[in-house]
Amino acid sequence: MANGEKGKGRSQNQRLKLFYLLDYLLEQTDETHTVKVQEIIEHFDNYYKIPVEQKTVCSDLHLLDEYGYETQYDGRTRGWRIVDREFDTQELQLLIDSVQSSRFITQKQAKTLTDKLKAKASRYDRVLLDRRCYVPNRVRSMNDSIFYHLDDLHTAIANDWQVTFKYFYFTPKKQKAFTKKANSTPQALTPCCGAITTIIFWLLRAGR
Repeated sequence: MANGEKGKGRSQNQRLKLFYLLDYLLEQTDETHTVKVQEIIEHFDNYYKIPVEQKTVCSDLHLLDEYGYETQYDGRTRGWRIVDREFDTQELQLLIDSVQSSRFITQKQAKTLTDKLKAKASRYDRVLLDRRCYVPNRVRSMNDSIFYHLDDLHTAIANDWQVTFKYFYFTPKKQKAFTKKANSTPQALTPCCGAITTIIFWLLRAGR
């Protein structure tokens, strides 16, 4: 039974071999770093217990090309790299800086988004992306649910739905005091002074 389970595990790993290769290249290679075929062979043996030959690795690299992930052989280092990524380093840095400088999301959400963006880079480029764009005296939202409210508004805009919201003001004791409800049809969301403003169409009714 144990031998059968081991054989089944190796067979499953064989079917996933191409995905493992893609993950390894995305993690270990970039414009200035490559991996040799022998390193790939050792990685598969050490981490997945998959015996592969040089010919198999080269064949799989060409399969990745056909799938849309362009690979490149570097004659100087005698290694391979992934050429086309979903985002290059400069694009990731721009996105990270935008997240870090935004005040309408919480610090926790900013860190979560930043970590997800960094995961798109190689392990070497992640060191460069550890830079942070700090805005002095930045006042951040303390409300985690704003993320989901924005998604609700985008859904309403896409479907031309009405939304209902409440007017309120803060009392001297910094408590919310609600005044009235209103219905509106949101048209767009636009950034304004580090926050998000909703452009709405007011419903005008006869007699109101």
